[in-house]
Amino acid sequence: MTTTNDIPAGVKEIKYNRVSRDFDCYLDGEYVSSRSTQFEADIELDKLAYGLAQFAAGWTAAHALCVEE
Repeated sequence: MTTTNDIPAGVKEIKYNRVSRDFDCYLDGEYVSSRSTQFEADIELDKLAYGLAQFAAGWTAAHALCVEE
């Protein structure tokens, strides 16, 4: 049985880019976007992580239905 504890949360990271003066967003070490403020970058990463967690939860629930008989 899969629980919410089995779903990885993802590592969120925000780095200030001195050249572009933006905040670069990274999820699990992968660049995903840039935002003009740290607050916007944090919200963007929260949305992405939440969406990925929802997708993973849906997949694991569907997979559990197929596997369990």
